Amino acid sequence: MEIETDEGIESNLAKYQFVTRKLHQLSISPGMAGFYYLRDAILFADDLGKPVPAIQHLVCEEMMKRYGIDRRKLDRSIHTVLDQLSKNMTRAKALRIITGIEVDCINQPFKNIEFISFMVEALHLEFMDEMRR
Repeated sequence: MEIETDEGIESNLAKYQFVTRKLHQLSISPGMAGFYYLRDAILFADDLGKPVPAIQHLVCEEMMKRYGIDRRKLDRSIHTVLDQLSKNMTRAKALRIITGIEVDCINQPFKNIEFISFMVEALHLEFMDEMRR
């Protein structure tokens, strides 16, 4: 059993706050169930520390178990959130908010796992110094 240090708890809290802040900046409403599924999926995928496409099934299984929902409801809830995001802003603007980098891209809605991958990458960029310690 691994004992979490104060530094580890602070790091997890900082990541939680970072992801929550980014979702709010993207105008994703916490009033939608998909908000919580998405936030937890991002944080869980980051904790696994592997490339997101390779762990997609693990992330989905964990969210289904954690929330007691089926795969269809999970996918649909997250898709609804991302569909709302695509109606509120362009893909380039969303990527600018997520990564802080100007990206030239085709304006199409995000796929669920694609959005999670971008957010995990943003976490890695934000907390890179901590990961080196």
